[in-house]
Amino acid sequence: MDVQEENDSCLHGNDERVNMIDFTKAVRRYWTQFLAVFTASLGPISNGMEFGWASPAVPILSNSSSQLQLTHDDSFWVETLYIIGGVCGLPVTFVLLQYLGRKKSLIASECVSVICWVLVATSSSVSQLLAARFISGMAANIIFVGLPMYTAEISEPAIRGFLGSFVYIMSIFGILLSYSVIPFMPIYASSIIGGCICLSMILTFSWQPESPYYLLLKGRKDQARAELERLRFTDNIDAELDEISKAVERQNAERGRPIDLISSPSNRKAILVMTVLNTAQNFCGMTVITMNAQSILQSSGTVSSIELSAILFGLTMFLSSVLGSVLIDKFGRKFLLISSTLLASIFLAILTGFFIAKDELGADTDGYTWIPFFATIAYAFAFKYGMGLVPIIVTAELFPTSVKSMGMVLSDMWFTVSATLSIKLYYATSISMGMYFPMTIFCCFGIFTVFFVHFYIPETKGKTLEEIQMILKGKATKEPHAPLAEYRVNSVRPRVGRHGQIAGYRGTRHTACSTTGLVPPILENYTAPLAPDLECIDNNRNAGDLHLLTTTRVYQLKTIDSDSGRGGGDLIVNCR
Repeated sequence: MDVQEENDSCLHGNDERVNMIDFTKAVRRYWTQFLAVFTASLGPISNGMEFGWASPAVPILSNSSSQLQLTHDDSFWVETLYIIGGVCGLPVTFVLLQYLGRKKSLIASECVSVICWVLVATSSSVSQLLAARFISGMAANIIFVGLPMYTAEISEPAIRGFLGSFVYIMSIFGILLSYSVIPFMPIYASSIIGGCICLSMILTFSWQPESPYYLLLKGRKDQARAELERLRFTDNIDAELDEISKAVERQNAERGRPIDLISSPSNRKAILVMTVLNTAQNFCGMTVITMNAQSILQSSGTVSSIELSAILFGLTMFLSSVLGSVLIDKFGRKFLLISSTLLASIFLAILTGFFIAKDELGADTDGYTWIPFFATIAYAFAFKYGMGLVPIIVTAELFPTSVKSMGMVLSDMWFTVSATLSIKLYYATSISMGMYFPMTIFCCFGIFTVFFVHFYIPETKGKTLEEIQMILKGKATKEPHAPLAEYRVNSVRPRVGRHGQIAGYRGTRHTACSTTGLVPPILENYTAPLAPDLECIDNNRNAGDLHLLTTTRVYQLKTIDSDSGRGGGDLIVNCR
C-alpha cells in the first residue's frame, strides 16, 4: 500500500469514527424533541381514522341489512358534519390555545375524541351518529391547529420540517387503519381501536414539556427555561432562550389583535399563502378522493377488489408521507410542493380522460380498468409527499407568535370551508354531469397552484421562525442555517491573551468531513482572535466550546482524542 492509499484509508477510518460520534450526539440532542412530538402525534392517528371513516363505513351503513340504513343525503352529512364541526370549533380552539396552552389543549381534544368514539360505537340512530361526527370534527380541529404550532415552537430548525410532518403522517396512518379494519370487522371495532389510541396519547403526552414560546408569551420565563432545557437535553440554552425571548418581545410589541392579520403586510402575505395552499389541498381533490375512494374506484369499473384497492390507496398515502418527511429538510418545501402538485395534476388528467371516454363517449373500457386504478394510486403517492404534507408545516411557520393562534385558526377554518365546498361540488356534479367534471376542476386548480408556489411562496427550509418573519417583511436576512458540517484539524492549541484569557486558537485544517464548504476563520492556518460575538464556554487551557451568539451559525469546537474519542488530540468542529 503506498503512502497516498494509507493516508486515504486513515482519513476514511477517521471519518467513520467522526460520523459515529456525530450520530450519537445528534440522537442525544434531538431525542427529547422527537419523543414530545411523537407522543402528541398519537392523537392524529385517531383523528385520521375519523376522517377516513366515511369511505368504508358509509357503504356498509347504507346497506339494507344495516340498522341505520343511511340515505344519499345522510351519507353527505356524515362526511360534511365532520368538516362543519371543525369550523364551529374554531372559537373554542382559539380560546384553549391562547389561555390553556398548547399541551393542555391537545390533551383536552383527545378526551373529547374518546367520548365521540363511544357515541359512534353505540349509535342506534342517524342523529346520534351525526352528532358524534360533528363533535369529533370540533375535537380534531384543536389537534390540527395546535399540534403544528406546538411542533414548530419546540423544534430546532434542522429538524423542524421532519418533526412537523408527524401530524400528517400519523393522520394518514389513521386513514389506513379505517380502510383496513372497517370492511372486515364490526363497525364498533374501529371505535375501540380509536378510543385506545386516544387514551395512549393522553397517558404519554401528559409527561412532555409545554412550548417555551407559549410560556414566554405568558411571562413565565423560569418555566420556559426549564422546559427548553428538557427539550434540548442540556442546560446550555442561554443564547437560544435570549433569542426566543427577543423574538417573542418583538412580535408581542406588534400586538396580537385580529386586525393585525390584515393590517400587517407580512401577515397578509402569510394569509394569502395559507389560503391558496389550503384551497389547493381540497380543490386538487384529496379530501373528496380520500372520503370516497371506494365509490370512485367502483365508478371506474375497476376489476380489483374495492376494499383491497382502498387499503392500497391508504398504504400508498402513508408511505408517500413518510418519504416526504425524509425529503422536506433536504430538498426544501417549494421543491416538494411543485413536483408533488404537478405529478398529481397529471394523474388527475388521466382519470379525467378515462371518465370522458367511459361515460361521455361510450367507449368500451372493460380491458382498461387498470388505468383508473393505477392513476388513483399514483395520484395518492404524488399528492401526499408534497401538497398533502407541506402546507400544514409552512402555515405553522409563517405567522408570528403574537397572532399565531389566530392565524392557525383562520387557516383551519378556511381548510374546512374549502373541504366542504369541494365535497359539495363533487356530490352536485359527479351525478348530474359525470365523474369527469370534478376531476377536471381538480386538475386545473393543481396547475394554477404550481405557478403560484413557484413565483410567490418563500422557501423556509433551515430558517428560524424569526428569519421567516424578516423574509415576509421583505427585509434582508442573515445567511440561513447551513447543514451540519464537520472539520477535523490537528496541531491545535489555545492562544492565551495578556490577562490569561483564551484569545484564539492556532490550528491547521486537516480534512473536511463534509462538502458544505463552511470553513470557520479559525481554521485558516493562522492564529485568529476571538470575534466580539464569540463566547468561550469552557475557559481552560484546552479547546472548549465556542458558540457564535447570532442566529446565523453555531460553531461548536471540541477536542477529540484520536484513539479514544474523549478529549485531547484532534479538534472536531461542528458548523451549522
